[in-house]
Amino acid sequence: ITKYSPEVLKGILVPLLTILLMMPIALCILGPLGNILGNYLATGIIWLYDTTGFLGVGVFAAILPFIIITGMHFGFFPYLFAAFANPGYEL
Repeated sequence: ITKYSPEVLKGILVPLLTILLMMPIALCILGPLGNILGNYLATGIIWLYDTTGFLGVGVFAAILPFIIITGMHFGFFPYLFAAFANPGYEL
């Protein structure tokens, strides 16, 4: 876009056209893909926690910073709320 924009209009055209082109890609491809990957990641960590106990907590704690950087930690919220709501605390 920068290559083909006139120099006078670059300040307006480049951000506008970038958003107009990338928004459908983000909403139609990246959003659903992130949701699917987040659900698989959460299910895998929950399975590891249920089968290995404290080892699963250690693995989760080790990879949690990377999960937060990518924004995939939002996939854990439904499981977290369900775990707290069921008995009132996590076992």
